[in-house]
Amino acid sequence: MFYFLKILSSLYLILSINSFAYASSMPLIKKNNFVKSTFEQAIITNEDKMLYSVGVSFGKMILDFVNNSTNKNIIHDPMLLYVGLWDALSKTTKLPKTEINKYLHVFSDRVSQTNKELENLLFNKISKLDSEFLEKFSQEEDVEKSSLGTLYKIKNLGTGEYVQDDSTILVHYKGSLVDGTEFDNSYKTGVPIKFILNQTIPTWRESLKLLKKGGKILLVIPSDITQKMSKIPGIPHSSTLIFEIEVLDIL
Repeated sequence: MFYFLKILSSLYLILSINSFAYASSMPLIKKNNFVKSTFEQAIITNEDKMLYSVGVSFGKMILDFVNNSTNKNIIHDPMLLYVGLWDALSKTTKLPKTEINKYLHVFSDRVSQTNKELENLLFNKISKLDSEFLEKFSQEEDVEKSSLGTLYKIKNLGTGEYVQDDSTILVHYKGSLVDGTEFDNSYKTGVPIKFILNQTIPTWRESLKLLKKGGKILLVIPSDITQKMSKIPGIPHSSTLIFEIEVLDIL
């Protein structure tokens, strides 16, 4: 039980960084000398360090949970999370199990609703930016529209033979959103990617066959195409995607 209390104390310390004034007024914290002494306890042995590290890890998980953009709109008092954790370990919960389960469902429903509202706001914002960008880009010199609906501009055709469906190619590329946010960049990592053309996405297959070795293309995939694609972690769904692709070699 001592080590569990130690973990909870570490968790409380992290959670209360931004709530110290409030925490110090809580009877549980003011009167519980054991909690206070645990905070002041030296971390000496490897066992101490191991368990302390677990406690910090738990605390960071909770802190990330509290600071999540969705949860921030719901969690009005992070300290109640600590109280709930403490009570659960002490087996002295202030609410019956049935009521706790009820409010866990309430919380889940509220998170889902908040997520939908945030997604709608983000979608509307992205749609406006995408429309403005596509209209402007489509009017630039040398911009063409493919049969799949992508917009592209060949910056450098390259030399030699064209890339074929069964070609194995080595490419550098940069992927970004219309607001300039990069989501991938092999130039920065210094590691180009190698693949067989017919094993990549249709929009890349179509556009890269327009290039030869050393060729470079600016490819814009509008949101009406990307919304049919699988969701990519870290990229808002249905976003217009911009790729700069350079064919380094045809192997």
